Amino acid sequence: NEEEIKKRVEESLKFVGLYEKRDKYPFALSFGDRRKLAVAVVVAMRPEVIIMDEPTTAQDYRGRYMLAELAKKVHEEYGSTIIMISHDMDLIAKYAKRAIVMANGKIIADASTRKVFQMHDVLREAFLKPPQITRFAQSLSKYNVSPEVMTVEEMLEVLTPSTRGGLNESC
Repeated sequence: NEEEIKKRVEESLKFVGLYEKRDKYPFALSFGDRRKLAVAVVVAMRPEVIIMDEPTTAQDYRGRYMLAELAKKVHEEYGSTIIMISHDMDLIAKYAKRAIVMANGKIIADASTRKVFQMHDVLREAFLKPPQITRFAQSLSKYNVSPEVMTVEEMLEVLTPSTRGGLNESC
């Protein structure tokens, strides 16, 4: 009904932080706000599954993570499954629990994100590289640094002496 639609629209605009701009013409909004508006439109429909195709294209660092945080919030708040199609492996490392890798129109891997980033042949076939921090960790594996590090936060944990003993003495 009309009242329910109005309520959902208001909730969705508040959810993405655009309620104060609700009377603005959409094309008068910034690029980032238009992306938020697109998320609000989808959230208002309360779908079980949301597919985001290359959502970080043409986004600066702040915009990339703002959109990913919104997707995470949608998942947590409404239980929607988020399917993100992306070549941005840093983003995938930070937000995805599962990664499905495709090459030449075929699925060549389907595993936890952490496991997929260790599948060098698969990544090479798909013309992908693990996140830079993972590649750095892999280069430090001879110093007992886990090659499975996926985020800067994880690397700091590994390198900080007060947690897990830091690097071994041969470093």
